[in-house]
Amino acid sequence: MNRRMLLFLSVLLNVILISGFVILIQKLGGIKYLVYRFRHDGITGVYEHRKNILEKMPETSGAIVFLGDSHTAYQEWAEVFQSPAIKNRGIAGDGTEGVLKRLPTILESRPSKIFLMIGVNDLLFLSPDQILENYRLIVETINKNSPQTKLYLQSILPVNPNVRFLPLSNRDIERLNLGIEALAKKSKAEFVNLYPRFLDSSGLLKSELTQDGIHLDQPGYEIWIAAIRNLVKS
Repeated sequence: MNRRMLLFLSVLLNVILISGFVILIQKLGGIKYLVYRFRHDGITGVYEHRKNILEKMPETSGAIVFLGDSHTAYQEWAEVFQSPAIKNRGIAGDGTEGVLKRLPTILESRPSKIFLMIGVNDLLFLSPDQILENYRLIVETINKNSPQTKLYLQSILPVNPNVRFLPLSNRDIERLNLGIEALAKKSKAEFVNLYPRFLDSSGLLKSELTQDGIHLDQPGYEIWIAAIRNLVKS
């Protein structure tokens, strides 16, 4: 193969790679969107919109707060339990650091109960030990600023990478759940171990409960609801 042909193939390959990169950027929202995410530590505009809306919501004294990420955000908890006292404070994409920043607003009304599930998004960026340190600060902040609040630390749910590729490991989730359980025992929080309720025989999130390997369809939520019904109602 002569040098001219090699040069041609090299140029062609570079054109293909650059074109693919441009298409990928457009799929992700364009240059401006990527710059925005970089400047805002990866937090999307959707997150900020939801956060701003929740900050302006009227808080009810003694409310039951569901706090967390998309797992929490995607269910209508007040309707499920037929209680206007329930407030959904879940935001898709949130993590332990985001919850820490949102706690002052949430605790202003001195909730009677908080059901917390958070941490699966953190596993994309932080080690389980780093996440558990944030958990410790969350628990400490709630106990200090709203000591009458009953805190329920719900285990993180398993994932199923066979449904869709996920850069997450159930081994890390299990390790994190053990740390959350230990933290609950050291504090006045109650640990709610949901994790085993969602496992198939291979130790993965049951495929019939999810469409993307991580988020739940309604049958999955029904398992969750049944597990905490008495805790919410008591």
